[in-house]
Amino acid sequence: MTSDKYVYEFGHFRLDPAEHFLLCNGVPVPVTGKAFQVLLVLVKNSGHLVEKSEIVTSVWGDTFVEEGNLAVTISTLRKVLGDDRTEHKYIETIAKQGYRFLPCVNKALCDAPPNEPVLVASPSIPPERSTRIFPIIATLARKRLMGGATALIATALVLIVAFQVESRVKASKSTAPVIHSLAVLPFDVTGSDESAPHIGMGIEDDLITKFGETDRIEVRPASAMTRYTSGGSTPSSVGAEQNVDAVISGAVAIDHGQAHVTTKLFRSNGETIWTGTYDVPVTNVSGLEDQIEAQVVRAIYPDRDPLPRPKPATRDAEAYQLYIEGRYFWNKRTENGFHRSIELFQQAILRDPNFADAYAGLADSYTLLASYGVEPAQEAYPNAKASAMKALQLDDTLAEAHTSLGMVALYYEWDWQQADREFQRAIELNPNYPLAHTWDALYFSSEGQMSPALQQAERGLELDPLSLMASTELGRVYYWDRQYDKAISSYRHAIELDPYFARAHTRLGMALAAKKDFPGAIREFQEASRLSGPDPYLEGLTGYAQALGGDPKDARNLLADMTKRSRDEFVPAFSIALLYIGLGERDRAMDWLERAYQDRSTYMVYAKVDPLLESLRTDQRFIALMKRMDLQGAEVQIAASGAETVHNPSSAPTR
Repeated sequence: MTSDKYVYEFGHFRLDPAEHFLLCNGVPVPVTGKAFQVLLVLVKNSGHLVEKSEIVTSVWGDTFVEEGNLAVTISTLRKVLGDDRTEHKYIETIAKQGYRFLPCVNKALCDAPPNEPVLVASPSIPPERSTRIFPIIATLARKRLMGGATALIATALVLIVAFQVESRVKASKSTAPVIHSLAVLPFDVTGSDESAPHIGMGIEDDLITKFGETDRIEVRPASAMTRYTSGGSTPSSVGAEQNVDAVISGAVAIDHGQAHVTTKLFRSNGETIWTGTYDVPVTNVSGLEDQIEAQVVRAIYPDRDPLPRPKPATRDAEAYQLYIEGRYFWNKRTENGFHRSIELFQQAILRDPNFADAYAGLADSYTLLASYGVEPAQEAYPNAKASAMKALQLDDTLAEAHTSLGMVALYYEWDWQQADREFQRAIELNPNYPLAHTWDALYFSSEGQMSPALQQAERGLELDPLSLMASTELGRVYYWDRQYDKAISSYRHAIELDPYFARAHTRLGMALAAKKDFPGAIREFQEASRLSGPDPYLEGLTGYAQALGGDPKDARNLLADMTKRSRDEFVPAFSIALLYIGLGERDRAMDWLERAYQDRSTYMVYAKVDPLLESLRTDQRFIALMKRMDLQGAEVQIAASGAETVHNPSSAPTR
């Protein structure tokens, strides 16, 4: 017999070295001597890699043993423990190195004196697993020298101590940090394989997708993680910046077609919860996400079922890599990035014509090309709709495709009810998709429903706290709701994150103009123009601020130039309307707003709530125009002094 004074518990099993027992739910499990010793070595080193040589030395000593004998013993143990053949829950093989015992293990004293605590819990073991009252009593009952009275006293002490420990455990359990939110860092990839960078992105993107498709864990989107691509950030700093409970990081080393993948799960304070190591061919890396996801969930929720596994997006590895690369460029949110992402998504579709995610990526790219003003709405939005419809024909559960359809309905078709349905469906499918919440906020704003708009915009920012776009769109909702100081705060937050983000400067200028700070507004419009290049919309905003800020001569010169250019090139009619509004020429402003209506101008979507159109709100032509757009309630004037927006009950959402 061994002199080991502890018993070890994991799952339904109890390992007693002193008595050479392996119990499952209290029932002895037959196991050979060497297998028992190997199991004991692994259990004592739970969570850590134990090299093959270490196991052989501990169990067989100096006796020569072939490596195959150890493999057979491990196979026997897996059968004894009921380990799954396809997904090991107990003993993990680390290729060419050794083995790791995966479950959490509790350690309890066998022969502690009656007046001493009987429970010893490993610091790395969750406290709720460290209490086992009845096995402790059974251990004491085995003592043959214990007399009747002594036994009664000892048993009473055991029960008292056990009750106190159980109480402490319950208190600890109630205050233990629970993981509700998660961030997945870009995987660090090394190796000469030309596809290496995209392999890391593929693992990250798939993990984010898997966790994002459940309401169990809130996960930050891939766009929020791009800032960490260059490395250098610690799990604790990322946890604080992203406001999450846990962080996943990983590394991939590629050598001669083989990939060595290491993944770690940390609490936001830097504490390691779980580590996994995998050795697979490079061509099989895309299948690792299921294993990683299952083991992470088991580490977070040991007593709950795994997350549902989505069906593979494509079985063509090259198509998948093209898709991942496309998402990488799409997340750059630049004109060149959008065009490059379209090329890559199209190449992925050529490889696999049934790749629904690639069609959804196309839809996202065309949608942002139009909403960013890079391409005319009449060209980009129909392409976006066709791509999204094809994606949903192949897989109607893609939240991204429904979100893009919602944007097409909102910005191009002006079908408010359809936009509402699509955004709602996207959120139902993936409640953790920030873009769906952010764009849903734009829909509510266009209808003048500012309370739900703010809720959705805030939720979008909560899901992606470092998103420049989410912060800027929240500012827009505050701006439309006449909460100008809050709008300015949101815009300045985005500018602090990235001083070169032109859109935040544009929106900040609009908020300053609404507050009658026209010099400040002009400075922001000029800065946005410097950062983004020539933009007729910014020219219209600048002329508007110049006219109202006491410089009508410059405004008229700008108006003459824009009007002349509009005969030969595309100049948004809405921009020229802004100049006439600033100059106080309402009839001419309405003429150009009519043209903006005919052009399906995106800016017209917010005409009902835009403070820059305040002076037109009681004009009968303007009211009639809003009715034609089915934006009811426009005849109610919104006070520029900061009064609450008057909402029209007839346009309230029907959710």
